[in-house]
Amino acid sequence: MAVHPPVAAVDHLRRAIPPGLRLTAVEGWHLTLAFLGEVPQEPPVLTALGAVRSRDPIELRLRGADRFQNAVWVGVGGDVSGLARLRQDVAEALRITDDRPFRPHLTIAYARGAATDGTVRALTDYAGPPWTVSAFALVRSHHQTGGGYERRAEWGLSGGR
Repeated sequence: MAVHPPVAAVDHLRRAIPPGLRLTAVEGWHLTLAFLGEVPQEPPVLTALGAVRSRDPIELRLRGADRFQNAVWVGVGGDVSGLARLRQDVAEALRITDDRPFRPHLTIAYARGAATDGTVRALTDYAGPPWTVSAFALVRSHHQTGGGYERRAEWGLSGGR
């Protein structure tokens, strides 16, 4: 389950990233709400996710950068608590439990070395343009068969639940 930043936010970030770092596929950049493993596209799953609606608009922005082992990521600022509520709503709809702390981020590369260090330093104070989350998606990873992500279904959000 994921939220995809809009093209304008992704383009702004891409322009801020210094050259030299081999990025992951930009069209796959997303904020993971929940990892579900293999999920068949069956009516009960789709119906449960279709019932999820945000309580209020969620305004986010990509902000800062860091790394964990060989993953270089950009953090999230703004209404992170609203995003956490959406994550909880998704988890409740699917009856899954994930007790790990929610640390939303967007992985931009898997690398080590000078380019990684330079990118993290260059993006430490980065603050991208704000955007309002308008949808969340069921995303399938194709990492075992060559990489990339596929949006299998998407649901719009509406406030005032």
